[in-house]
Amino acid sequence: MLRLSGGSVRKLFRNCVQAQNETIFPIEPSLRFLTDMAEFTTREMPRWYPISISGYHIGEAGSTPVQQAAYTLSNGFAYVEMFAGRGIPVDQFGPRLSFFLDCGLDAEYIALARVSRRIWAIGMRDVFGAGPRAQLYKLHTQTSGRSLIAAEFKNNLTRTAAELILSYMNATNSCHSNSADEPFTTPSEEWIRLAAHGQAILLEESGIFKHTMNMLSGSPGMKAVERAVEAAILDEFREIERLGGVLAAVEDRYQRSQIQNAAHRYEQQIYNGTRPIIALNRYRDGDGEIPEVKLARTP
Repeated sequence: MLRLSGGSVRKLFRNCVQAQNETIFPIEPSLRFLTDMAEFTTREMPRWYPISISGYHIGEAGSTPVQQAAYTLSNGFAYVEMFAGRGIPVDQFGPRLSFFLDCGLDAEYIALARVSRRIWAIGMRDVFGAGPRAQLYKLHTQTSGRSLIAAEFKNNLTRTAAELILSYMNATNSCHSNSADEPFTTPSEEWIRLAAHGQAILLEESGIFKHTMNMLSGSPGMKAVERAVEAAILDEFREIERLGGVLAAVEDRYQRSQIQNAAHRYEQQIYNGTRPIIALNRYRDGDGEIPEVKLARTP
């Protein structure tokens, strides 16, 4: 039965330290335990995904899109290096690595996963000698919870729909759409249903994504964004390498400090109006009070 079990491990140490302030155990034993799990599941549970490399929490903690992609990719390559160093064949565990990214409304998101997919494939092939299946960048995307606001919260339906479009343009393998009422309550069944139907309308009713996810692939505008995003990600790689690698950068609090700085800039931009947020600092209607709604409560 164990060999037939499927699933994944997503509670990864590096993104917890970088974005979630969850340093419970020392670094080296935590990474050794993660490598032990990868070794065991690769050998005994061939249907199990050893890790799902998460950038979502990095994005939700306040990183820029480029920081999210760069830190997620560098974490991923560091995990591969650890597993390969243990002697686990890259073509055995590589095909069962997956990624989890945030998708917000910034322009970089139109190309973020596309660029990440290319960097991952090249790195796995050229650095680790991985075969075609281990070069695949299997991606689950979730729309941005940070982008949703309580004021005139029905506007969140439009925000999430726009983020879904960006996710699909990146050819995500699966997607989760957030509910419009999430800024102030546990999502209710009505708004969960509307969020799910947003995906169904785009994928089944709309002709935009019914037959292909890559409609704008190769367009001049897409290529320009891709080049800019890729250059910025590689700049982050070089800085991490200058600091001595991913682990040394984590110990130096580099990623965490960069995320905190980006989060502070984001809030400043909202406060001073340079980042328009409809119904918050643009086109406000009335006093912005949250309307009376039925809140979901645990029994």
